[in-house]
Amino acid sequence: MRDYAPYSLRSTNSTKHPQFPSEFSDVILFHHENFDGSGYYGRKWENIPLLSRIIRIIDSYDTMLYGRIYQSPKDQYQIIQEIKSLGDIHYDKDLALSYTNFLETKACQLLL
Repeated sequence: MRDYAPYSLRSTNSTKHPQFPSEFSDVILFHHENFDGSGYYGRKWENIPLLSRIIRIIDSYDTMLYGRIYQSPKDQYQIIQEIKSLGDIHYDKDLALSYTNFLETKACQLLL
């Protein structure tokens, strides 16, 4: 998994994708970085591009919701609690709170 981000970056920079904007390279490279700096490259806080921080949360949500070969799916309540609990560790706490508030609001709207 540690080689995933650099592999993705090399793939987008290949001749197969010459139209891919180079300014998104850091977004791809750092989208698995943990907010507290414990990720692959040791970047933390605002040194991680904003779009990378957003993708980090959404990618985690997708992984938790649908599961992976190494992880069973979780229900919406479990996902929200996990994202909240990892704010300021894996995720930008403000972004995580905004996203979980959105998910809770969306869930309430579906019940009406």
